[in-house]
Amino acid sequence: MRKRKLSPPKQLQPDSTVSDGAWGDMHRARRESGLGTSTIFKLIAEEKIRSAKIGKRRLINIPSLLNHIESQATGPA
Repeated sequence: MRKRKLSPPKQLQPDSTVSDGAWGDMHRARRESGLGTSTIFKLIAEEKIRSAKIGKRRLINIPSLLNHIESQATGPA
């Protein structure tokens, strides 16, 4: 099995559009945020991050996820 090379989290602008890759699947959301699947689903259920279900696929708005994490940050900027 090939090992995946993980890239550092991408810095997204707040005004990102769909063409900028603002939406991603659960794997991308977990990779970019460092959160687990259960936590991401909990945030979706609490409507703290945006998501869309199309067919069987769940897409997550990556900027809303990263903005939520940023809003929870404490300490000096």
